[in-house]
Amino acid sequence: MKVLIILICLLFAVSLFGEKITTFSRLSKPEFIKVGENLFCINEGAVVLLYDLKDFKLIKKFGRKGEGPGEFKPIVKGLEINILKEKIMIESQAKLSFYSLKGDLIKETRLLPKYNELKLLGDRYFATGEKITDKVAHRVVKILGADFNEVKTFYQDEVGYHQEKQGTNYATTWDFDVGENKFFIVGSSDFKIDVFNKNGDSLYTISQEYERVKLSQEFIDSWFERIKRRLGMRAYDYMKRKVRFADFFPAIRDMMVDNGHVCVITYRRQQEKNEFFIYDLEGKLLKKTFLPLQVYDGVSLFPYSIKNNYLYQLIDNEDTEEWELHRFSIL
Repeated sequence: MKVLIILICLLFAVSLFGEKITTFSRLSKPEFIKVGENLFCINEGAVVLLYDLKDFKLIKKFGRKGEGPGEFKPIVKGLEINILKEKIMIESQAKLSFYSLKGDLIKETRLLPKYNELKLLGDRYFATGEKITDKVAHRVVKILGADFNEVKTFYQDEVGYHQEKQGTNYATTWDFDVGENKFFIVGSSDFKIDVFNKNGDSLYTISQEYERVKLSQEFIDSWFERIKRRLGMRAYDYMKRKVRFADFFPAIRDMMVDNGHVCVITYRRQQEKNEFFIYDLEGKLLKKTFLPLQVYDGVSLFPYSIKNNYLYQLIDNEDTEEWELHRFSIL
């Protein structure tokens, strides 16, 4: 009977947290993870740690804060890392760096500050930026050539007001990804993904009827507490006076394109799991389910990524003081 209870507990743990596949004992505060075909990458400030995905042996640790070769100045939300087929592309403040799959620096290119969140599709780059019209801020997406000349602006969406009026937290979601020579954009509060070809021509929209989740007072309180811990009382008092929140979360929290699928994560949670919608690239719904994604500080999700139909998440185990990498099949 005792053995049976232990087995049940183990099965419950696996179903709740996924399969624990390795641990990292020397991490402080990882911000993002990326998973490639054979690589696992952790971003911690200006430092990048590159591991073999098969045995998780460290291949190379590189990067430090600065402006010189092999140095990074992280943008607001950290480094933008994309593991490509034959190289690694890393975007930091006003610079784009390319590394080999072994972590060796290949080349670096200076970027104009107006370009950020770059994605590479074929021989073209896609970059986001901001445009102010009549004091209204718009987010735009541009196509850049191989030499970063502007080819075309093909997407524009109002994201808030500039100077005179303040924005509203969690009013909309902004996210985009590339896959199969297509460009996928989430840019509103609705359950809607606009799809374009590599020339910026509109192809179709993936949409879903969806009842949005109400922002709870508990979530708002947790958000302000995080500001207090990270930025101090002065910032906390200022935010309390100035920041306002939407009544409902946007329908989509995150969107990733992987292995011929569009994976959508919502804000709806159930028993420590988040709601997932899995589509094919044409927008046919293949699966709706709840998968484990662990939250810290009441607001943020621990670093996670999706690759080859697996959800990966790096979770802080405070008891062992180790970071655990968990994996779960999404199909």
